[in-house]
Amino acid sequence: MTGAVTTWSGLAPTPIWPDGGPAPADDVVGAAVAAFLAAELAPLGVRVDAANTANTADATDAADRAGGPGLTVGIGAIGTTAPHAVGSPMLARAVADAGLSLGAARPFADPDALVADPGWTLGVVLSPWKREVAARLGRLSPSAATTGVVDTVLRPPTGSSPALSSPTSSSPHHTADAAPTGVNTNSWAAQAVLELLAAGRTPASIVLLGAGASARSVALAVRRVWPATRLLVSARSTAGAAELAGLAGADAVAPDGLVDALAGRPPTILINSTAWGETPESESQPFPFPMDLLLRPGGAFFDLNNRLSGLQARALAAGATVSSGTLMQRATHAARAAAARAVLTQEIP
Repeated sequence: MTGAVTTWSGLAPTPIWPDGGPAPADDVVGAAVAAFLAAELAPLGVRVDAANTANTADATDAADRAGGPGLTVGIGAIGTTAPHAVGSPMLARAVADAGLSLGAARPFADPDALVADPGWTLGVVLSPWKREVAARLGRLSPSAATTGVVDTVLRPPTGSSPALSSPTSSSPHHTADAAPTGVNTNSWAAQAVLELLAAGRTPASIVLLGAGASARSVALAVRRVWPATRLLVSARSTAGAAELAGLAGADAVAPDGLVDALAGRPPTILINSTAWGETPESESQPFPFPMDLLLRPGGAFFDLNNRLSGLQARALAAGATVSSGTLMQRATHAARAAAARAVLTQEIP
């Protein structure tokens, strides 16, 4: 697959829970990981099974029986917060829960430095590199190709399964011995949160604030579950909002036009994919969207930022159901770890 992005028309509905959201006893993270593996790695010829979805102690035991003990995953990361990401306890826990040992974990300055280093199997791609990495890799999973966004790169060991080690294009950025594969875990992690918030309902409308790489992943998640739901994209960048809206079959609306576009009826789900709230410093700047007019009792607010922000407090005060980015981040890391395990346990010819 290439990095070319086409309009998302004709996408087959692929909810994680086809019967209308998770049951009370469901493992939400595990279900998201299983859906990710089946949709993103299986089409690339990667064998996926129950061992690779491990995120509990029992499943880890099964993974050890399937792949053998002593599997170590090295991690490389690029992006503004890469030094923090490589030391993330949440990522380390996901790696351990997948039955893997954590090897060296290092941040790199840019995609060239990451690809040039042979010491990692799992590459974590953060802002601002997600779209650039997608454009330069010759091998992408389906959602990475659809969105043009890569948040994770997998590098198979030398001599692994031909399905993993053979590139699908003549890109100069990889070799046939260890062709890096770009995947998108964020869309499945976000989809799990959205389906949980919807609680089996079909939203009347969804508003997505922001139009960056993360917003693309979230918009794809929306369209996989609710192809016909009205989606409004609003961002400070008019061009960015228009581009994403065109891909996702959405309406691009300026921040000051949202209330009128909704005819005064707040959306069923409001999503913040901007960096506002990510740090205390970010909250010192004005929030460009009419937040209080987009919330209602019984509505839902999904903030991609892990930090407990002022936006989340305002949504709770409005009587909305709120999810921070923590569940999405846990599902993302679990998917990354499961993908790394799948790569490491492929049969070597």
